[in-house]
Amino acid sequence: MSDDSDFKTAPRRGANAGMKAGLMNIGEEAKPPVAVLPNPVALFTARAARLDALAPGHAIGGYLALVAAICRAQAEVAGTLPQPPLPPIPAGDVPRLQFDRIEIGDAADVGLVSLCRILQDVNAPDAFKAAIASLVSATPAERHALLVDAVAAETADGDIAVQALVAAALQVYFARLAAALEVENVGPLVDATCPVCGSPPVASAVVSWASANNTRFCTCSLCATQWHVVRLKCVCCSSTAGIAYPHIEGHAEGLRAETCEACRRYVKIVYQVSDPAFEPFADDIASLDLDLLLKPDGWTRGGRNPFLLGY
Repeated sequence: MSDDSDFKTAPRRGANAGMKAGLMNIGEEAKPPVAVLPNPVALFTARAARLDALAPGHAIGGYLALVAAICRAQAEVAGTLPQPPLPPIPAGDVPRLQFDRIEIGDAADVGLVSLCRILQDVNAPDAFKAAIASLVSATPAERHALLVDAVAAETADGDIAVQALVAAALQVYFARLAAALEVENVGPLVDATCPVCGSPPVASAVVSWASANNTRFCTCSLCATQWHVVRLKCVCCSSTAGIAYPHIEGHAEGLRAETCEACRRYVKIVYQVSDPAFEPFADDIASLDLDLLLKPDGWTRGGRNPFLLGY
């Protein structure tokens, strides 16, 4: 396993392709936005496509294909159901959609049932199909309790398949709410939490956007908002000391874990400037072997992925 931290970027492509690799136009590119709000249908469609591309020949290819099916269902739900109303503005200096304060509306339950019905015919293990059946047959009150518990992170134990489906519905619900906000009203809070809903990141990406080339954005594990975090700094505790970037030899150079000696946590990072195909959520799941390599040495995941429960 390598921990090289001097990662070289690939030349940019596009309108400013004449610029030298690794350099930024100070006037145009040194001011990345605080946050980028999600486009839910495009988001879940892209995740599904990336998972489909990663699945063939992968050690956990069957699971990646199943999550891809869930993401396609998420895209369908996001594009067909009515937009849920924005909740009241919370009191205090908290994110607009603060996950542990927000009241989960009926639209989340409608989305959960729709998601389950779309997935009823998917090729999946019996436990997953049983979870779908149990959610569809549950009462609205029972499903609402599951949604509330999941958003409050109170479901560490229980049926993992049920938890994954509930989490998928909540991702759709919060992404659609986040998409309805005005980005100008989203302000920076702390590196470790989403400025829109307060959730932890799933992973981060060094992007190649024209307005933010070579800068790092975290992706929210719940609402999929992306927010800017300075590079070479721990996402979890903001320490700049003892940062390393291990990866597995022979695997893609552009996917690493950013480890921090100060807090002994890590959040994965993908370098889209090197390979635009990287997708933080999908590649986090597909790189489970990196988690399994780091865990015995005492490293703890700082990113959260509802489809990697237990890791």
